[in-house]
Amino acid sequence: PQHWRIWRKNTHVLFVNFMTFFIQFSAGMIVTSLPEIMSEFGAEDRLELSSYIVLAFVLGHLAEPLLITPLSRIYGRSVVSRVCNSGFVLSTLLCSYASSLATLIFFRSMAGIFGGGALSNGTYTMKDLKVLWGKTGLLHELSGLLGFILGPVCGGYISDGLGWRRTFALLAGAAAAVAISMVVVSRETYIPALLRQKVAHRRRETGNRHLRSALDSGLSPSQRLWRDIVRPFPVLFSNMLCTVYTCVGGIMYGLLYVMLTTIGLTLTRFYLLRTDGLGIYYLGLGGGCLLGWVSWLEFTKQAGVMEARLWPVFFSATVAMVGFGLCASTDNLANRYPESRVFVAILAMGGHIFV
Repeated sequence: PQHWRIWRKNTHVLFVNFMTFFIQFSAGMIVTSLPEIMSEFGAEDRLELSSYIVLAFVLGHLAEPLLITPLSRIYGRSVVSRVCNSGFVLSTLLCSYASSLATLIFFRSMAGIFGGGALSNGTYTMKDLKVLWGKTGLLHELSGLLGFILGPVCGGYISDGLGWRRTFALLAGAAAAVAISMVVVSRETYIPALLRQKVAHRRRETGNRHLRSALDSGLSPSQRLWRDIVRPFPVLFSNMLCTVYTCVGGIMYGLLYVMLTTIGLTLTRFYLLRTDGLGIYYLGLGGGCLLGWVSWLEFTKQAGVMEARLWPVFFSATVAMVGFGLCASTDNLANRYPESRVFVAILAMGGHIFV
């Protein structure tokens, strides 16, 4: 695959970036619709349930390293990509027909599982094509970041005009167009899977059942799946630096999603802000993430060795904690509208640089 013509590589990269954008867009677009959803299902007083609507999507990403990625190494990128894309489209569409809050949370978690699998599979596809670095890799990162930034902003206006159910339906339609296009143009990129297909073809031609690929480990699919599932845990628990970074990174992501899930309900319930106005408020969060991404690029350019990246880690963690403290100390979000957006941007910038 790395020797394909440039137009074929670019076609794969283009559709991977489109799907990445829509999946990240889905993660944030719902936050501005939480007040409307809670009101429709009669759960205005159960604020803790509103966070599950957003977090169910994020928690679904846990299946990516534990299940989706190992399956892609067994059956190939193409099959897993088609299943994940189809599952994401179907789950997002079913969210628009949810009849209860529990049903909506369930479909959001399924969308998170399939969406997380599509994200990781797209990244590995670009790695197979040897285009994950350089300008193409930066474009892939930017597509996901723009989806995360524009999700709350555009979601607020769309939900205010059409309702949250049609917002899900529109997203499902756009993602379905990309998924169908990927079925038509995408091909297998994982070299071991391609070799297994070639060996199977040669076995049928020659009748020799002893033919094997040079990359065949001799393990059964279930053995390879179990090996890939348990592989990350020794590294996680045996390397103290990896353990600390993982824990702090989880805290950073938690802080970002605390802001995502609580700001909207706070502003609409206590300060009577309109849904479309919430999208503008989330520009501070998106601007902070974008500034953090640009700062991270500068840090990585200056880092000649891996150890030189340690000081940005401590710097970014401190900035994120300061931003979160400033947000918590803002006693009146409505009257201190510009200041609170700056505080949210500081939190987002520090968290994004660290992660």
